[in-house]
Amino acid sequence: MPWFGLDIGGTLTKLVYFEPTDHGEYMDTEDEVQRGKTIRHYLVHNKAYGETGIRDEHLQLDNVLINVILTTLKTIT
Repeated sequence: MPWFGLDIGGTLTKLVYFEPTDHGEYMDTEDEVQRGKTIRHYLVHNKAYGETGIRDEHLQLDNVLINVILTTLKTIT
């Protein structure tokens, strides 16, 4: 299942989407797999969210190891 981090500032809100790419250490239920696919489709296939939200592709980090889980980090501002 993907995870999120949220920072709400004075004029800018940032959302970081943690997308695990290594599922070896844990098993997702079928429900979690479907939910993850839906979230991933929305975030990856859009570059704009609403009227002002954008995905900063240059801030994406691929193949990051977090607590033995390989992940991709995407930033939306």
